[in-house]
Amino acid sequence: MCGIAYRNWITGFIILILTVSGCVGEQGRRPPVIRYGRDVCDECRMIISEERFSAASFNSEGEAVRFDGIGCLIRYHVRHPLHAEKTWVHDYQSEKWVQADSAFFVSTQTVATPMGSGIVAFASQSEAARFMSDHGGTSVEWNNLPALVQTQ
Repeated sequence: MCGIAYRNWITGFIILILTVSGCVGEQGRRPPVIRYGRDVCDECRMIISEERFSAASFNSEGEAVRFDGIGCLIRYHVRHPLHAEKTWVHDYQSEKWVQADSAFFVSTQTVATPMGSGIVAFASQSEAARFMSDHGGTSVEWNNLPALVQTQ
């Protein structure tokens, strides 16, 4: 009887360890949760309210950092250049998460973004091109966003 209880305890402990290590491993694979209307932007300290503009990262310490807009994300990462491990932005139209380094960005003055950066992201190049055709704007690559934000 004690052998069965011991094996059940060991099995439970192993499952617990695997579950915890799995959760830790999820950091970087999935974007952090943002509680809209409650969480505060880690750059400007405003409440994050619109999913289509928000962005998020995990820093090198595994801590989630959340932003109300892509401009705030870029400003934060300019000041903390080596800290982001994975970064996500929302597709402007579908509001689905997209890894920032594979997104297509448009700088436009026709969309009122948080803190006025005018930067929106798209999951596909064709969506970005269609948006620019309809609303104007300029295509900007991920690596060029810091220069754009610093001139604003």
